[in-house]
Amino acid sequence: MKAHLAAYRVIAIPRRLRTGRHRGQDFRGGFLRFAKLKTDIDLMMNSDRNPDARFTTMLDLYALPGDFPERARAFAEPDPYKKVAILEEAMRQSVGSSRLTPYLQLHEFEALLLTQPGELKSEFPERSRAIDRLATSLAGCEAERVNDGADTAPSKRIIAQVPEYEGRKVTAGPNLARRIGLPTLRARAPHFDAWLARLESLA
Repeated sequence: MKAHLAAYRVIAIPRRLRTGRHRGQDFRGGFLRFAKLKTDIDLMMNSDRNPDARFTTMLDLYALPGDFPERARAFAEPDPYKKVAILEEAMRQSVGSSRLTPYLQLHEFEALLLTQPGELKSEFPERSRAIDRLATSLAGCEAERVNDGADTAPSKRIIAQVPEYEGRKVTAGPNLARRIGLPTLRARAPHFDAWLARLESLA
C-alpha cells in the first residue's frame, strides 16, 4: 500500500503503537483499552506538528474494548457499515483533530483475505481441500459482512480450516494480501476501498 499511495504523492510511514511492556520488553499490536490508544495517538500526533502531516489507524472492529466511545450505541446497530461509521466518528471526535482519519477494519484484517479465500492455497497448499470448504461456506457472502462471533470471525473461520495460519498470521497475512492485490481488495471490500480513497485524496 505504501507504493500505491506514493504514486499519489502521499508518503505513508507505518507505525505499530506500543500496547504494553513487561520485563523490559515492548508489546505492539492490538489494544485493550481505548484510553491507552488515545494517549498513544495524541503523543504520536504531538511529535509531528508538520501542517501537512496526517494520521490514520487500522484497527480491528472484532473484540473492540469496552471503553471505546459510543460502543453501546454502535453495537445496537445491525448494519456493520453503519456500526463502524458511528465508531469511527466517535473516535475522531474523542481525539479532536482534523488531522486524524480513523479506520476500523470490518471485522478484522483477515476479512480482507476472505475477499479471495482460494489464495490461501499459495501459503498452505497442503490444506487445499479445507480451503475449498472455506470458500464454499463463504459463497455469496460479502467479506466485510462476515460476522464477528467468537467462532465465526474472519480469523476464526480461517484457523478452523487452516490451523497453521494462527502461528504464521504475521507473515502469511501480509503475503496473502499482496497476492490478492489492491484491485480485488477494493472491489470486494467497500469500507476498505473508501478508506484508501480518502488517503489518496490527501495529496
